[in-house]
Amino acid sequence: MEQQQVRQLLPAGAVKYFDDIVEERVLGSSNHSALIAKMFLAISQQSWNQEEKLSRIQAVKKYFMEKRGQDSYAIITSLNLMTKGIENCDDLASLLERNIEDYTKDTKLSKDLIATYTNSLLKDKYTVMVFDYSSTVEKAIAQVDHKLKVYVPESRAIDGGKPFVQAFLQAQHEVCFILDVAMLSVLKECDAVFIGAETFYRDGTAFNTIGSSILAELCANYKIPYYVLTPMIKLDSRYTYQSRKKAKIHDLSDKLSQGWQAIDVKQVNFETIEMDAVEPRLITAYVSEQGITAINDLEKIAKAYDEAINGGKEHV
Repeated sequence: MEQQQVRQLLPAGAVKYFDDIVEERVLGSSNHSALIAKMFLAISQQSWNQEEKLSRIQAVKKYFMEKRGQDSYAIITSLNLMTKGIENCDDLASLLERNIEDYTKDTKLSKDLIATYTNSLLKDKYTVMVFDYSSTVEKAIAQVDHKLKVYVPESRAIDGGKPFVQAFLQAQHEVCFILDVAMLSVLKECDAVFIGAETFYRDGTAFNTIGSSILAELCANYKIPYYVLTPMIKLDSRYTYQSRKKAKIHDLSDKLSQGWQAIDVKQVNFETIEMDAVEPRLITAYVSEQGITAINDLEKIAKAYDEAINGGKEHV
């Protein structure tokens, strides 16, 4: 189904959640999963018959798995967990509520543990840099139990720096909001750098907004620790079964050509890749609910997680 067709399947009160995702008003795969959960619940609470509710939920699920799941496998895993067993249940709304409640509790626990591990990493460290919005990174840095100086480079590709600012100010950290192209000018001050991940592979390859690999190369050059904070639900095991995903191309003409009155925008190519693949050699460690994991140990932990979630089979 096309975007507008899926949008029309939603109750009026749930349309905002759909628009928040597709118009990029809300960032982060964890936040997107939470918004899709609200769409599912809104559909299940309508007066439509069971078959109609199920059909609409499946259509919304399929749309977001195809559109967002290609970038972030956490979307696929989370939506499968939320809708587990709904095809053969008598009370759709009740089952969805239980599934979503379980998923929400597990997600909160994962982020709480990541925040705890991050706090231990930053003991006696006072200056950090974060790149591109991640609700996991936001929570972990905001909950560090001493004041930090936090450099937030703005990623113009998606405006992924600004959403951090309010939470860090509320945590009473010193916030320095800079252009992404100015990262190197302050990087040598930083004790550590943190990114989230849209998804990651068993071998330690992390996918995040463009600019992430540039920052990783700079950190490697200046021997600054570069950490990926992510719950294990972001693991994408598909490359075990098929070739690695191709880079997705994004047209940034609307964002980059604002104010170009005297130039024919149609004559300019604004296409660029949407996600960076950060190589394992550039990553100091992953921080997940499983702990602080060196790259060499990630394969074993990821394999065990994959087996626990879906028996080692591709989870789609």
